[in-house]
Amino acid sequence: MPAPVLEPVALQHAGFRIPGLAQDGRGVVVGGEALIFVPGLERLVASLRLLSEEPALGDLLPTLRIEEVKNPLGARGYLLRFRSSDSRTLDRCARAAALCLGSLCVGADRHFVLYRDRRAPLGYDVSELAGESGDYLLYTHSATQAYTRVAELPLLRLLSRLRPLASPGGRRAALRRGEQDSLWLLLPVGLVGRVLRYLWQRGNTAAAALPDALPAPPAPGDRPARNDAPPALSLLQLAWSASAASHVDLLLQLPGVQALQPLSDQLAVELGYTYPLRLLSFERLFDRAQRHLFLAGEQSAVVLPATPFIPAERLIELRLTAEALSGAPLPVDAAVRPLPRHPLFTTSAPPVRLPLRLVSEPTPTDSPTAALVPWTQSRLLGRLLGVLPPPLFRQVSAACIDEGILIVGDGAAVASLCLGRLFYSAAPSVLVPLGHSLVPRLRGDLLQAKIDGSDSGYVVFFPSGAQLLLKHELFGPISAPLFSRLQPPEAHGAPPEAQPAVTRIRNDSLGLLWPLWGSAGLADAVAAAPEDASDDEQEREP
Repeated sequence: MPAPVLEPVALQHAGFRIPGLAQDGRGVVVGGEALIFVPGLERLVASLRLLSEEPALGDLLPTLRIEEVKNPLGARGYLLRFRSSDSRTLDRCARAAALCLGSLCVGADRHFVLYRDRRAPLGYDVSELAGESGDYLLYTHSATQAYTRVAELPLLRLLSRLRPLASPGGRRAALRRGEQDSLWLLLPVGLVGRVLRYLWQRGNTAAAALPDALPAPPAPGDRPARNDAPPALSLLQLAWSASAASHVDLLLQLPGVQALQPLSDQLAVELGYTYPLRLLSFERLFDRAQRHLFLAGEQSAVVLPATPFIPAERLIELRLTAEALSGAPLPVDAAVRPLPRHPLFTTSAPPVRLPLRLVSEPTPTDSPTAALVPWTQSRLLGRLLGVLPPPLFRQVSAACIDEGILIVGDGAAVASLCLGRLFYSAAPSVLVPLGHSLVPRLRGDLLQAKIDGSDSGYVVFFPSGAQLLLKHELFGPISAPLFSRLQPPEAHGAPPEAQPAVTRIRNDSLGLLWPLWGSAGLADAVAAAPEDASDDEQEREP
């Protein structure tokens, strides 16, 4: 087809032959529509990559259409068609088209003329319209070319089929750099419980997006049914940290587990890869009720429901094992009660349950913070308190329970007593016998958050597996206010005027009497305590 006669446009030009052309406030020729022609799919992606970096792309997306076209010789190309009458936006589009060996044309209907360049700073018009048949007629310096529409290529389908490109260093380099605030883990639903438990036990801040209920574990002896369908997938959200990076590196060795870098709540790309386009520029095209995950090994994006992420604390319940529950129950009064179930799980069972059990193992690094002195050693405790310095009394407090006298306070003060069974703090206000540990091994704040009542008192674990919650009101100081409640025994025998000048007075150790403060049923313990021959009656002069 012979080359057309392109006429440069002067300021205040009138009578455009190309329909839809007009001059804007700057005098630049613009049209009702604009299109970018590129000769191949690779250059189409390249032009979209350049356009995605432009802030003005958000204004073009609502009208942006991609069409595959061919000329009469059968050569195919692609058209990006959109509406824009802003010459500044068209200038950016013209630069992106030139870098991809394409051309930007403006016009309307089926006639489009080349946008302005150095030869015509304000734009072009034609001397006459071509009468060729075709869906589009493009007027350029080289020729007037007719194109026929072959098919429309939805932009969303194109975005879903683009594969991410490997970034330098891959996944390990991305984990070392730590450029992301959080990570996503894509894994089969059957692994959610174990992976979530693994991360939570190690102190990682994790959350799970569960589209469906977790599958129930198979009963012992049941053979799994054959299922050729792909496994259902779920997402875990993990806050990035140096320790989390090492844990993720181990988890990625499991089959079916993949790490992704989230770009938004709906978009994510596999870790160690880069998407060819700037996805956030096209975010409005994706359904907000879905999450689109772009993986290197998939032909298209993996789509999951955009269910909210639930923190691991709401999905995990600590429960005692059957062995622990088989221990003998402890007596309960108004202030001492069994440890209740966590209120988060009063209505329905959580999907992940961890057995909380006491195991016997050395704990050399934990200093004792409490001691349980049995009632049979109360006399010895009384003697010991009589020789210890008074400042020690201010460092400890005590409560009387059926098992004995529980003393809590400063570690050095508790250790100086050298009596009873020693306890250490596995978490704030959670006491565990020395030589035992709670499994799973959790950080103190995680353990305290999962044990209800630890903020209102001391939770005590006994070697038998039984538990007690002791309110703070039960504890009092081992000091003068305690002994001030003691009353001398009433005198029996002769009337006062008949008493001799020398009186024999029973002078027992205070260790046998001081636990009378606030303890029910202690008289039997006092009666059962053995007498000490060295503390028999002594004679005093008045």
